[in-house]
Amino acid sequence: MEEERVVRLAKPIKSGLLHLLFSRFLIIALLLVLELALIISVYVFFTDKLPILLHLQWLFTIAVVIYLFNCNMDSSAKLTWMLIISLLPLPGAVMLYFTQSNVGHRMASALVKKQI
Repeated sequence: MEEERVVRLAKPIKSGLLHLLFSRFLIIALLLVLELALIISVYVFFTDKLPILLHLQWLFTIAVVIYLFNCNMDSSAKLTWMLIISLLPLPGAVMLYFTQSNVGHRMASALVKKQI
């Protein structure tokens, strides 16, 4: 009886391998794997300079965390971003910049204005 009362705007998508293959999740996962491979290859290539790179990464992480402390953001959002940046400093900082700058929204609105 409850199923008759449910109003659906679209049919539910069947999940499966084909759906996963063409989803955004696969693209994001591949890009994260590519970025991880790039970071590992840089560490392997610069093995003799590894201590300097690690110190630069720590300084970068500390700078981004200090930026987060001074940012006007909800405390739970700050805590979430600090966790992301402490685990993955470079990708986390890029994601933080992308969400703070709102690049996607500005590009989409520029495209809409061009079409009008």
